[in-house]
Amino acid sequence: MNRDGNEWTEKAFAGQKLTMINFWEPWCHGCVEEMPDLNKLYEGYKDQGLLILGVYGSDNSSTDQEISDTIQKTGTTYPNLLYCQEFSVWLDNLLPVTVFLDENGKGVGEPIIGSRSYEEWAEIIEE
Repeated sequence: MNRDGNEWTEKAFAGQKLTMINFWEPWCHGCVEEMPDLNKLYEGYKDQGLLILGVYGSDNSSTDQEISDTIQKTGTTYPNLLYCQEFSVWLDNLLPVTVFLDENGKGVGEPIIGSRSYEEWAEIIEE
């Protein structure tokens, strides 16, 4: 479910060359620190078929206000979804963790644990 209360399904992957799902929480310094770079990546590559989804709330420790404040503070414009059980297949206990999916919602490569810079993410998606 997104911040507006709308449901998202695996149909979101259709038509996208690559979907990047980034699991984050407001208390995670590395998560928040990389969000502006992820947004820059999203703005630069979305017309080339890249969808970035932020997913928060996996541990239920953050308030809605903390989530909203973090998204606003980092200038994030890519969609952010509330964690649901379907995401558990990709989430470990470490944050941030990022996974990539193809247009059919199938995993591409291994999950990436830890934050990265814009340049590092751009190199990964270019591959």
